[in-house]
Amino acid sequence: MSPVIEARSVGRTYRQQTNRRSFGANLGSLFKTSSVVVEAVKGISFQVAQGEAIGYLGVNGAGKSTMIKMLTGILAPTSGSVAVFGRDPHKYRRSNAFQIGTVFGQRTQLWWDLPVIESLNLQRYLYGIETNTFSRRLDELIQGLDASSFVNRPARQLSLGQRMRGELILTLLHEPRILFLDEPTIGLDVFGKDALRRFLRETNQKRATTIFLSSHDLGDVESICTRVMLVDHGDLVFDDSLSQLGSSLSVERVAVVTFDSDPGELQLKEAEMLEDGGRIKKLRLLNPTLRPAELLGEIEKTAPVADLSIQRASTEDAIRSYLSRRSA
Repeated sequence: MSPVIEARSVGRTYRQQTNRRSFGANLGSLFKTSSVVVEAVKGISFQVAQGEAIGYLGVNGAGKSTMIKMLTGILAPTSGSVAVFGRDPHKYRRSNAFQIGTVFGQRTQLWWDLPVIESLNLQRYLYGIETNTFSRRLDELIQGLDASSFVNRPARQLSLGQRMRGELILTLLHEPRILFLDEPTIGLDVFGKDALRRFLRETNQKRATTIFLSSHDLGDVESICTRVMLVDHGDLVFDDSLSQLGSSLSVERVAVVTFDSDPGELQLKEAEMLEDGGRIKKLRLLNPTLRPAELLGEIEKTAPVADLSIQRASTEDAIRSYLSRRSA
């Protein structure tokens, strides 16, 4: 079966204007600009089959949103090529739009001053959805996302969680085969996130809708995705199952150390800093067989310890540590 998404040595560069430090240099830039080329995506290749749920992960500036913009046809690659349903999404943006859906957590597609139902009716006409199909699909989505209480209210009156559910209904009305999600749960509370994650997981499993998800919230990825791609400074550095990510990156142990007062930077042979929170520091153990008493003895040479606990690294900690070691 042919992949529904394919990237072949995809690269994307930007030209970024450089800042001048002196007033004279800034004045000169009115007549002659200085810029540098920034590589947002560097020769990435992958394939995605129909029905897969992909988590596309990386820190800020890793090139995640740029890749989604190329796959949805908003941007064209500088080098290499991308194909969605076997077509160049930038050249065939209009025809591909009938088979894909997009949700960007920081942008709304709902008409701000109109009731949500009016935005949904407009979507029906834009996509040429037949009346009976529209009614059936709308009822399914409103029930599945528990939206009956707010669907007749203007978008500006909705909470963030309600608005995101409305965005998802709008996106899924035309039954897209691929769903591109960029930070879909940003700003939502625990209950809002759980509801959205559950619905997306069911959509993927019951309808074989392909999901391509970019998120900083690993709870989204762990709830929805079965495969993970990890990007770092534009490079694809990991592409495997979610379970393999856990076994590859989370084998290490983490120590959470609490001091009476902040001892400053720690210089340790058996551990390295993961997160410095002042009095509370999170350390990655370099020796997998190190005993807590041995670590405690080394740390207390620097400052008295009020509390120490050792736990298995979370996926988030493991990714942060992995990228940190790769950069080093």
